[in-house]
Amino acid sequence: MGLRDSAWLALALALGAACGRSGLAVPQGVSASGGQGGAGGTNDVATSTGPGPSTTSGTTSAVTTGTGGQGGGGLCTAFDFVSPILGIAGGAGYRQMQPRFVQPGPDALTIVAEWRDAGGSGGPPPSELRHTTFFPWSNWPTGDVGPSYLADLEGGRSFGPSVPAGIVDGTFDVLFRGATGVTFMPSVITNSGFIPPSVNVDPSDARILYASSLPDLSLFAYDRDVGQNVREIVLGSVVRAGPGPVAQSVTWCSDGFAGGAAVPRPGGGFLVAQSFGTSGACFSGAPEPTSLDLGVLDIGAGVPPSFQPTTTLDAPAPLRRLRATADGDAMWIVTEVEELEPILWLLRFDGTSGVLGPIGILQSGELGRGPVAISMLGSRILVAWIDDPPALDPVAYLALYDADGTLHARASAPTGGSTTGPIALATSPDGASAVLGWTLDLGGAEDRIQLLRVDCAN
Repeated sequence: MGLRDSAWLALALALGAACGRSGLAVPQGVSASGGQGGAGGTNDVATSTGPGPSTTSGTTSAVTTGTGGQGGGGLCTAFDFVSPILGIAGGAGYRQMQPRFVQPGPDALTIVAEWRDAGGSGGPPPSELRHTTFFPWSNWPTGDVGPSYLADLEGGRSFGPSVPAGIVDGTFDVLFRGATGVTFMPSVITNSGFIPPSVNVDPSDARILYASSLPDLSLFAYDRDVGQNVREIVLGSVVRAGPGPVAQSVTWCSDGFAGGAAVPRPGGGFLVAQSFGTSGACFSGAPEPTSLDLGVLDIGAGVPPSFQPTTTLDAPAPLRRLRATADGDAMWIVTEVEELEPILWLLRFDGTSGVLGPIGILQSGELGRGPVAISMLGSRILVAWIDDPPALDPVAYLALYDADGTLHARASAPTGGSTTGPIALATSPDGASAVLGWTLDLGGAEDRIQLLRVDCAN
């Protein structure tokens, strides 16, 4: 597998029978050497006073001002951080929060985010859902990006955007929790204030886990409170051409918040990952979400999802934050194991019973207390997370892995201050660049989404 020393602690799990259940030993920290080379639940630019970007493995990371990437081929053992760090224009009186990225076109990147009234704007509802599109791969802007357009007046509290697999027509879908409950809005036009018709999915006050779209339908998941801190996890689908039929079923249950993700498969269907406490409906209490279901879901329009896991993994502590990205017929998953000092796992699931991992991505002394994100950078896996140690400024980390778990590049950059909420990560079609987004916490007033471009250095 190309793993370089015993402290790496990556486990190759060959899980045979369908619905097999395996217990995973949690890595207690890793110490990795340099790489060897090779192959969807929110204006001012921040000025950092902390240390500059850095990389491990004896590599260097330059800060450049440029318009194009460095190229996606070669060894890619370091990253170049492109200046300036951008914000989103027009945020006076708002807290810009929860950035999520979708890529509705070859060069376009759309930021879907919550804009929460911070008391200085004079009247808008407290959590608007807005979207902002720019073109980072061909020309990195020199100032804040904009304009931003409204998608829903109250849909910013919880949402999950997606672009249908194989469609790059300048639109995206979004599942959100609005004034009437869970709502699905297909075909939102980027760079447009037009708000398309939407489909009501569920009147409950739920938390969106994710939405993932095919050309004809979208798969979604959310959880809702059923009392005594127990949350049932709903898996559903809706016809994208909507208004159309909605089909859904309660598939899992947990005590407290769980995480989930799904990615489309080539030829149809989805790969699904879901942490949970127990399977089935919630009739009474449930344990913490220490189990992870992995499986394939094939579904038709209007048919309730019937998910049968191929593999179930057990962890010794709750699994919280979870993100995934598609790798051909497989999916890569990054998730947090909520121990006293949180640990970050990286897993690969091939759609059958094969699992690679868990790979521990933290080094000695690092704390995975912040949010995580993941994307494919060409044929490699790019993971981002916020390290937020006590009494020290948070740092954004990036790590690039080969498909066998080999680490190729690792870098860090100061965030400019405390962060809040989830982060976002997107990568360029040529595998040369990435954009990382986070929310800079300004103490409850006018929080700012920050956008950092990272180029692959050869």
